[in-house]
Amino acid sequence: MDDVETYYDDGEWKCRWVNGREPFASGTDMSRLIAQGATVAHWYAVDHIIRDADGAIIERNSYRNAGDCSEPLLDSHRKSATPRRASA
Repeated sequence: MDDVETYYDDGEWKCRWVNGREPFASGTDMSRLIAQGATVAHWYAVDHIIRDADGAIIERNSYRNAGDCSEPLLDSHRKSATPRRASA
């Protein structure tokens, strides 16, 4: 399975599978898109690659050994990301 990447393109932050053409999420809030990319990478136990506006890799996080992927992921250093719990 491919890794997930968060990148900047055409005035928006986007998330996609590394070898995919179309993003699965997009928007103007970088922190929100990074959190979404990390959550999807966590769900699928793959790496999350974060690129800056110039396309350079600035961060790479691996969730390959993440264990239980049932809970949403929240990186503590990304204060604007807010976890949401699924209702039972």
